[in-house]
Amino acid sequence: GTTHSPGGRRLAELVHRELTDGLGLADRGTHPLAVAMLRETRMTAVQVEPGCIGHPGDERLLTDPTFLRRAAAAIADGLERFLAPASREEVAGPWR
Repeated sequence: GTTHSPGGRRLAELVHRELTDGLGLADRGTHPLAVAMLRETRMTAVQVEPGCIGHPGDERLLTDPTFLRRAAAAIADGLERFLAPASREEVAGPWR
């Protein structure tokens, strides 16, 4: 059987796009199967890291309540796009 999230790649791309386009975050790409949590699940799953606490600029953003609300909204928008009926056809690609 598979050892990764079948729809996770598409969900990650949609959330990533919302974070980079909507918040102007640096495009550091998506990294499939980066952690055991994602490798060992069969359900759709992603891990979102909108910044790195060790980077001074990111640390400032990650402690800003306005940024955190906007990041949460961007993640929710990506999830909504993934779950939308029109998106289901897109998700039916090679990741399902």
